[in-house]
Amino acid sequence: MRTLFVLGLTVTAIGSSEQPSLLDNRVVTTRVSDQSSLDPCHLITVVEQLVRPLQFGVGFENTTNCPPGWAPAPRVPMVEFPGSIRSSLDGVARARPEYAWRDLNGVVVFRPAASWAARGGWLDRHVAAFSVHSVSLHDALGALVKSMSVSASERQHVGESGALVSWEFTGGTLLEALNALVKPYGAVWNLGYWRSSGEALLVVRGFPQNDVGEMITLRP
Repeated sequence: MRTLFVLGLTVTAIGSSEQPSLLDNRVVTTRVSDQSSLDPCHLITVVEQLVRPLQFGVGFENTTNCPPGWAPAPRVPMVEFPGSIRSSLDGVARARPEYAWRDLNGVVVFRPAASWAARGGWLDRHVAAFSVHSVSLHDALGALVKSMSVSASERQHVGESGALVSWEFTGGTLLEALNALVKPYGAVWNLGYWRSSGEALLVVRGFPQNDVGEMITLRP
């Protein structure tokens, strides 16, 4: 299956009297595959390659047609994809209209388009205020689960272990809580679903600036 993969990204700012968003910086070299062959279950790889060099956080909610979890997309033949990073992200969303994206204060979040207007999903669940300081990702996610009043299982490391994180959250939705976690580190969260059980698989990784991470199953 062919999919889109970004390689060799360099950027330079567009001249302006105002400070532009980093997403509006000009992409000097971006090579990707044919947009018509995008695999919706691997779009997170594309988004990461575009955004993470800017130290932006990334959030990605899978459609229910994609298996939960994360795996890098395969490398495929490349073509040029010029423009700003914002326009590149817009192009990805146009190629896969079942997804829509927003810049939420320094975190680029892709979700199924219908989920932005819907209510009652996992990312809309309430999370009570909590804070942890210089703890493992395992313990940080434990604090999240406790603040959500849900059960969790099958925690495991992604990549190396040993990263310590701090996480302060004043209360709100799970979407807001996850963005608060990844933004300071330019890290990534990914949420996918098992349709038969209603469970969700949460992957957080990229702490700090590598693939240290943690994977956890959330149960209603």
